[in-house]
Amino acid sequence: MISLRQLARIAGVSRTTVMRAFQQTDGIAEDTRRRILALAEEYDYAPLVRSKDARRSARPIIGCLVPGILMQGDALFVETVALQCMKRQCDMLFRETTNKLVLTKEALDYYLLYPVNGILVHSGITLPLPDNTLAALAARKIPVVRVDVTLSTSPLDWVGPNEIAVGETAVRYLAGLGHRRIGYVGVSSQFDIVGGRPLGVRNALIRRGLATDLFIDVQYAEFHDALAQALHAPNRPTALIVQDDMTALHAIAVLHHLGIDVPHQISVMGVGDYPFAPITYPPLTTISLRQREVSLCAIDLLFERMANPITPTADTVRQIAVEPQLIERASCVHPMNPASG
Repeated sequence: MISLRQLARIAGVSRTTVMRAFQQTDGIAEDTRRRILALAEEYDYAPLVRSKDARRSARPIIGCLVPGILMQGDALFVETVALQCMKRQCDMLFRETTNKLVLTKEALDYYLLYPVNGILVHSGITLPLPDNTLAALAARKIPVVRVDVTLSTSPLDWVGPNEIAVGETAVRYLAGLGHRRIGYVGVSSQFDIVGGRPLGVRNALIRRGLATDLFIDVQYAEFHDALAQALHAPNRPTALIVQDDMTALHAIAVLHHLGIDVPHQISVMGVGDYPFAPITYPPLTTISLRQREVSLCAIDLLFERMANPITPTADTVRQIAVEPQLIERASCVHPMNPASG
């Protein structure tokens, strides 16, 4: 037996076209439909198709769209949604996008044709979701809830961490320790698109009358050189806020390579509270995005929408920002700590 992807490759069409051939929907030529059905019989393909009567009696199905399950935040999201689906006696139809817009659209089209009862979209991209598919989902009263940074030009409910508050929390803590030269390391141009952490850091620095000239916007290939240049400047930062814990771990390694002690010569703070953060050297001060709470809020909102379907408009959509939590560890200290000796 072959898979949907394999049948689509053999037929030379998209997976959506194969699904349309079996769903008896419009948008496919009759000769193409017959050819796909003949190939399916030849290669022993069994479509995942349910009758209308079966759909009415079957358990609800939740579409869950994520970049993948290798990153800690994505894996936690999938785990939380799966457990909630078991608790609420529904099924989960999980799809990966690998951060590609074309796979996001393909998955949403798949959910539309299957169909599902509701969709959680955490696609990991910063390009807008496809308006035509979202309009078709809205017309069928299939609610969609965005999670995290996924963008849309269509009105959609949204749940995610309060990224502006992440920046405020980080700067407030470091400034409270006495730091006056605070830098930010990350892809700030990307996060500025969604009004994220760099904007929160910048606003928090301005409110405190601190300099905003230490934003190190780098890709990983340039990371070492850009960080070294900033840290060898005459008025270098005494603390760094890094876009995520993984990048913070990389930054600490670069600092050690440059002969700069963490935390006594420079403090380093991450974001995310990854499982390895407590066991790094030094243990990493970080900001938890409370991903489990975000996931629970998102699925609660989705079930609320499934119970009372509405046509999403700018006036009816919900925006839920979950507040971050500071996790204090040993990678941040007062800049004049006597231990810096």
